[in-house]
Amino acid sequence: MKKIAKLSEIKVGEIKPFDFDGEKIIIINCGKKIVALSGICPHADAPLEEGYLDKECSTIECPWHNNIFDLSNGDSIEGPSYEGLTKFDVKIIDDQIYIGLK
Repeated sequence: MKKIAKLSEIKVGEIKPFDFDGEKIIIINCGKKIVALSGICPHADAPLEEGYLDKECSTIECPWHNNIFDLSNGDSIEGPSYEGLTKFDVKIIDDQIYIGLK
């Protein structure tokens, strides 16, 4: 696991981009859970930090072509692309967010 950010730096409902070992990722603060996913839409390389979260913080929508991804597993649930996002394991220790690959 690698320390990536302080929890206090990411507001509830915020999508924040980070670099993780050369890969662009996003960290999403959903209040009761923190989600870490690939930060680029596989359809057309859109930056997902500009995407839209639903009210329940269960999906993110690509800002360019409306691809929708499930935050619980990174799966694409509505196209145009059906390739999913990489989901990272998240641990919170004190105020630090650590992520790693499954």
